[in-house]
Amino acid sequence: MDWRTHSSADLAFTLMVPPRAIVDRVDPAVEGEPARLRVRVIGPESGEATEITDGFTFYVRVVRTRDTTALRELARRILEHQSRDGVADTLAQDEVDGREAYRFSTRSELGGRVQHVVLAADEGAAFVTSYVISGPPDRGYGRQARTIIRSLKLAPPVSRVREAPGAIGVSAFRDGVPMLPDGGARGPAT
Repeated sequence: MDWRTHSSADLAFTLMVPPRAIVDRVDPAVEGEPARLRVRVIGPESGEATEITDGFTFYVRVVRTRDTTALRELARRILEHQSRDGVADTLAQDEVDGREAYRFSTRSELGGRVQHVVLAADEGAAFVTSYVISGPPDRGYGRQARTIIRSLKLAPPVSRVREAPGAIGVSAFRDGVPMLPDGGARGPAT
């Protein structure tokens, strides 16, 4: 497996990505939401200059949770926020490499299914992921997305720097809506 570890100074986490993956920062479409890290894998049958029709797009950020906010409650709030189309999925409790997780799916703006996994990162933090798979099921895109999820780790404390509002992965939730943290946040408190 030729996967590589991806990290950078503005990430509070590391992850493994497939060999030909395109990794970049996606600035928020809505003011006040944090940027996310995007991983794209474009398969051989995907058309040029179009949405990915063969491959997958994976998004991740780290969300600060309050001590009183359980992972399940955070996942429920995200599900409610993402279910604007009225087609609400139910939360499925799961475990990923010994870490508590919750899964659900929603409908994308283009009508496809978006898979979501909210995964415990550390006390007071959670990984919030989503991905959309396009193309034939035999290409292993779902397996690759699940491998990325299993590889998520918070960055070691010595490499964590003071994060500015809007940094990749930095967000907090209030009433299910992502909010930027104060400028005094440190490390994975995202």
